[in-house]
Amino acid sequence: MVIIKKSIKLDKLNDIVALDNCINFSFIGFDTIKNKDINGDTYEMKNIEQKYYFLDKFGDSCIYIAEDRLFDMILGDYIQEVVSNKIYEHGYPESRLIPASHMEDCEECFLDQIYEEIDVKIKNIMDQYFS
Repeated sequence: MVIIKKSIKLDKLNDIVALDNCINFSFIGFDTIKNKDINGDTYEMKNIEQKYYFLDKFGDSCIYIAEDRLFDMILGDYIQEVVSNKIYEHGYPESRLIPASHMEDCEECFLDQIYEEIDVKIKNIMDQYFS
């Protein structure tokens, strides 16, 4: 398990963040909202958190990418197949022959294929470090 030791307050949680103070590992970024207590004193509360990963260095700044955006990019080709409905276009020439569970079966098969491909990639990468 990786423990994140650094949390950084950001003005806004964007997909891509540039920071002048470089850290070459991941961190938790968060933004805050301002509230007032019953005495009228203003205070800040954590609003949303997002994990960021070091992407590259550009000049004096380091570029980080949000975890959700990173996964979206990695899964982009798979997402496109789902959005375009290509995962459903096979095997049954006539609509009356399509079983009622066709969509669920296609989705399950497609997800199994994705999990297997990603599992192989992760094992290959990790094997480099175990050797």
